Amino acid sequence: MSNNVALPVGIITAITASACGLIWKLCTQQVREPSKHGRGPAIVGKSDRLSTAHKDDISIVSYNVLADVFAKKLHYADEKLLDWRSYRFPLFQQQVLSWQADILCLQEVDVVWLSDYLEFAASAGYEAVYQETKGKQVVCMTLYRPQKLQLWWQDSRSRTLLSAFLFTDSTAATQVLYVANCHLEGSPYKPQERINQLKSSLASLTKHQQSQHFPPAECNVVIAGDVNSGRNEAVYRLLTEGWLPAGYCEAHLPDHPVVPESAGDLTQPYLLADVYQSSPLPFTR
Repeated sequence: MSNNVALPVGIITAITASACGLIWKLCTQQVREPSKHGRGPAIVGKSDRLSTAHKDDISIVSYNVLADVFAKKLHYADEKLLDWRSYRFPLFQQQVLSWQADILCLQEVDVVWLSDYLEFAASAGYEAVYQETKGKQVVCMTLYRPQKLQLWWQDSRSRTLLSAFLFTDSTAATQVLYVANCHLEGSPYKPQERINQLKSSLASLTKHQQSQHFPPAECNVVIAGDVNSGRNEAVYRLLTEGWLPAGYCEAHLPDHPVVPESAGDLTQPYLLADVYQSSPLPFTR
């Protein structure tokens, strides 16, 4: 099948929205002339409809749904508002139906409610892929519209779900879009674990691209999700700057290198841009 897949050479206009929480969405920026239609990612309000008419537009929502197993620990909140079955899940369904997005990257999907998500996804016209569930209470799940996107490849990592989708662009060429749906380690005292989870995911993306003879730097990549990292911290810097120097430490943990001196500089091949750069969101951990 790879012989029929063209290298991704066009500009994808990614229309993105975050539903809640700290969510970075980072997209590769191609160094070619933009198409007449799209000039790069655009942000829309979370209440806006995200259905796309142009073949070069792909709308993406990233949504940490707050797992029921974790919501039950929020003793300061109204129990009625936290109830998943009777209150939050119906609202979630309303939101998804109103958005009409092409791709939804969900984090903190309860394994015990997995069948409910899958049943709803099918009724809403989506197909779903999710992380392996063995030993997990929650997983990442990616929903996509099969009328527009064809799932080509997937890989379940410890804290990320990787997917590659095929779609036909406005020139009738087959394009590939890689999507990494992430929910990285949340503890502020474990930046090295976050970086290791990210390294593993990027290595898997690169391995698949190279197996198809795709230069990774030229691939269309979207990294979405809940990365639990601020703009001045390791995950964001690695994704947007492409490297971290040997011995790099977070400001709040000056004696704990995220990148050991002995390992040398840490690099990654993708030229990524923060979709929210023009309108930053406040950071909360």
